[in-house]
Amino acid sequence: ENQYNDSEKVAYLKALLQYELPKVVRRQILDDLFKRYVTPNMEDFARELYLNRDQLRCMIKNGMYIGNHGYSHSWMNKLTQDEQETDIDNSLNFLEMLGAPITDWVMSFPHGAHDESLLNILRQKGCSLAVTIEPGIADLSIENSLTLNRLDTNDLPKCANAPPCSWTQQTIKDFS
Repeated sequence: ENQYNDSEKVAYLKALLQYELPKVVRRQILDDLFKRYVTPNMEDFARELYLNRDQLRCMIKNGMYIGNHGYSHSWMNKLTQDEQETDIDNSLNFLEMLGAPITDWVMSFPHGAHDESLLNILRQKGCSLAVTIEPGIADLSIENSLTLNRLDTNDLPKCANAPPCSWTQQTIKDFS
């Protein structure tokens, strides 16, 4: 599950703080670290960094698609089936409150984490597509639409005059 090629120590620490320790312990450690090393005011930090509900509604109103990324940004494969369903229901309720479509919706798995239980829930809830963190160009003719590869922005060129990346070259080759 080391998707970022972290050192062993960093991967171990991330696992502890993301899912291995009990939730209440993780929350306390992360809150303390955030207050000590980032800012004591989480609300101001979040207001500056993240979109708010009005901004999301404006984006939807102006044609942007807002997809599902779960409600709690949990490692979905670490949750029980009931917890997975609650998380998906909460996220769909949030999207509906914003005015986002909740039929034929799209899921991007937090951390790429999913399991068969979650895929069954997504099918039941009307999810059309879901993307993992596996880099690649999705091909609906051969792939399960709920476990599609995708390209992260880090997989693409960083400036307009960059030479075509391997993904661009592959796509050109596939469609020639």
